[in-house]
Amino acid sequence: MNNDPKNVLGKISNFFIEKFRVVYLIIAAIILLGIQSYFALPREEMPEIVLPYGIVTVNYAGAAPQEVESLITDKIEAQLKDIDGVGSITSTSSNGLVNITVEFDFECDINDKVNEMTNKISEIQNELPEDCSTPIIRGFESSDKPIMTLNISGDYDFITLKKVSEDIQSEIEKVAGVNEVTMVGGLEREIIIHVDISKLATYNISINQIKNAIVNSNINFPGGNIDLDDMHYTVRTVAQFNEIKEIEDTIISVQNDTPIYLKDIASVEDTYEDVTS
Repeated sequence: MNNDPKNVLGKISNFFIEKFRVVYLIIAAIILLGIQSYFALPREEMPEIVLPYGIVTVNYAGAAPQEVESLITDKIEAQLKDIDGVGSITSTSSNGLVNITVEFDFECDINDKVNEMTNKISEIQNELPEDCSTPIIRGFESSDKPIMTLNISGDYDFITLKKVSEDIQSEIEKVAGVNEVTMVGGLEREIIIHVDISKLATYNISINQIKNAIVNSNINFPGGNIDLDDMHYTVRTVAQFNEIKEIEDTIISVQNDTPIYLKDIASVEDTYEDVTS
C-alpha cells in the first residue's frame, strides 16, 4: 500500500474520484447555466457598430470638381491632418460636392474626434466660399445604413412620380420610431434667369445687383406683436416667391423715379435640373 503523502492536486483528484456523483452534478449545473446564458444574451439583427471614421460633407452648387478641390477639399484636409490619432484621409471632389473620410486609431473615442474635427473646420470657415453649405461633420455608425429601400416606378412622368414619392415620404416620417427618410432621384425644380447682356449695359445694371435684389425679395420674416382692442396679433411679413410672375416683377433698380423690373432685362424660365444619373 502506497502511503506517500498527497499534494494539493492529488487531494483534489482523489476527492473527485471518490465523490464521482458530485462531478456529474457540477457538469449538469455548467450545462444548465450555459443554456440559460445563451438565451439571455441580447441579440440584434443589425447591431450598431461604431467605427473610427469621421466624415465631412460640403455642398458647393455649380462648382466644378477642380474648384471644389482647391477651394474646399485642400483647406479642410490641411486642418484635419493636424489632429492626433489620424491614420489616413480620403477625399472625393465631384460636381458641387465634397466627401472627406478621416480614419482614426481604433482606441480613439470617435465622439471626441468628431468634436475636434468640428473645431478645426470652424477655424477656417471664413476661408471657405460664401456660397458653399456649412460643413456637416459626423462619425460613422452601422445604423446610418437604411433598413428599408423603396423604389417608385410606373407609367407616369417624372413630375408625377416625384409628387407620389414625396407623399410616401411624408407618411413614413409619421411612423413612430422613424428617425430619417431620405429621397433620392426624381426631378428637382429649377428657376433659370436668362439675362439680356445688352439691356444690362443700357441700364448700367450688374449681375450682382440682380442676384441681391432677388435674394432680398424672396424672404419671410417676423414683424413683431401688436395688441389692439384687447386682441394680440402676431405680425409676419410674407415675401417669398410662389409664382414666376412674382420673380419677373422683382424691382432690380430705380432710375429717374422709374423702377426697372427683372422682366425688363431678363426672361425667367421655370424648368427642372438636368438628370445626371
